Amino acid sequence: MTLIELAPLGTVHGVRMPRQPRAETTMRRIVGAVRKLLQYKDMDAIRIEEVASLAGCSPPSIYARFKDKDTFTGVLFELHAAEVADGIAAFLAPDRWRGRSLSAFAQALADYLLHLYRADRNLYRAVLQCPDPAVRRRFTQATEHLSAQVAEALRVMDGGAGRIAPDRVRWALLQLVAALQGNAVLGWMAPDDGTAITPHLAEMFVRAVGR
Repeated sequence: MTLIELAPLGTVHGVRMPRQPRAETTMRRIVGAVRKLLQYKDMDAIRIEEVASLAGCSPPSIYARFKDKDTFTGVLFELHAAEVADGIAAFLAPDRWRGRSLSAFAQALADYLLHLYRADRNLYRAVLQCPDPAVRRRFTQATEHLSAQVAEALRVMDGGAGRIAPDRVRWALLQLVAALQGNAVLGWMAPDDGTAITPHLAEMFVRAVGR
């Protein structure tokens, strides 16, 4: 596992940042343990005792650094957002889509997001079900940032003709994200390999953008 950067975690509600190198090491082990458990278990099913056992520390040392399990959700989403940011930026780089069709863009975007959500479905499920408003607010901010990136890619694709309205792009993206999360994260729709759902959602995105 790569070294976990602690700096972004200072903004997460409920985190008590370490002041000593030894405490930093313990915090990294705790975060790494939760991340490992979340690969095959829901957050609700993870017990503090098993996190402590895997991290090689005691439950009190966990509570000394993290307010509760909702804090774990905020921490892991912050790390996840930082880790995928470069990949998303590269995928949505405007020059990549210059001269491409809106339909091709929509299909690629739906496929990309479906893979992203499925790869970390337990984390996204924890975020969507988290009662902490700070976690939900951070998730909303990430979605709004994604919307702005998509709008810029479409603006360049449109050649600056002004035929694509940012408000429509935002609405289209929110619909796409909600549908993909329902399928990949919450299981509201029958699971598939993506060949059935993404063409339908791509068409929906194109209609919502309205070009």
